[in-house]
Amino acid sequence: DMVAGLSLSALLLMLFIVAQARKFLAERFSAFFFPKSSSGSDPATYRDSLLLRPALLLLIATECSLLFMGYVSRSGTAAGASFHSMPLPCAFVLVSLCFLIARLALYVLVNSIFFARSEGEHWREQYFLIMVMEGVVLLPIVLVYVFAGINDVFCYYFMIVSLLFVKILLLLKTFAVFFHKMSGLLHLIVYLCALEIVPTIAWWEAMCWIAQHTYSV
Repeated sequence: DMVAGLSLSALLLMLFIVAQARKFLAERFSAFFFPKSSSGSDPATYRDSLLLRPALLLLIATECSLLFMGYVSRSGTAAGASFHSMPLPCAFVLVSLCFLIARLALYVLVNSIFFARSEGEHWREQYFLIMVMEGVVLLPIVLVYVFAGINDVFCYYFMIVSLLFVKILLLLKTFAVFFHKMSGLLHLIVYLCALEIVPTIAWWEAMCWIAQHTYSV
């Protein structure tokens, strides 16, 4: 029931996000895939609801937690038996949410130090849309995985391919906004490793520690 409730909560969060962002969503996609300027010096501004971005972070945190719980329960870890109670799933969601907030804060800090303010603002707008794409990609995978019992291997391979597409878009947009020239490729790799790969590894280790600790208790 707890897993089903979180899955339905993710669906409701997605409906809320689409309802709040639908006014500017088409413009955002157009500006993302068909930018008028590659410099990022004149970013578009949108009046989003104050709850929109927190809801998006909570949506992705919930989706990641559900997929991780699926991994734990299928991998033979006995902590999966605790999913019917509230503490463990909520702990996964909380850790995932803290990870997303910390990663976003790192991005903002690094961008404010090394890049122009206008570039940082333009990147944040692009990153918001990439997060929307990530949430949209993960939601059907989560719903099918939870309610249809689809094959684990197929589900995770499809998730990996879908997220690779999203991360490639992130790489291309980051390069277009900040680095411009091919000589910046090394800096781009270091940038993404420090702000994407390292925090993701830390998130995974924290989630695994929680699952193992719960089992040992």
